[in-house]
Amino acid sequence: MSNSCDSCGKDLVSEDEHAGKDTEIPFCNECADHNGNLLSRRAVREKVVDRIMDERDVNDRRRARKYVERKLESMPAWNG
Repeated sequence: MSNSCDSCGKDLVSEDEHAGKDTEIPFCNECADHNGNLLSRRAVREKVVDRIMDERDVNDRRRARKYVERKLESMPAWNG
């Protein structure tokens, strides 16, 4: 089982957080559909921006997007 999403880095602490509730899928349920297919980078970026803004009480969407873009660049799903 992967400990974090290969797309966004979110901690995957239970099977419910994996796409399709399948621990063999290395993506969270926000970054992939229920079959484990990775969503588009844009869709992932916007979902992660929403999550970051909510969790961290950030109100500057442009700044949050820049942060998320840097994060995605370092993730295995988006390298290559």
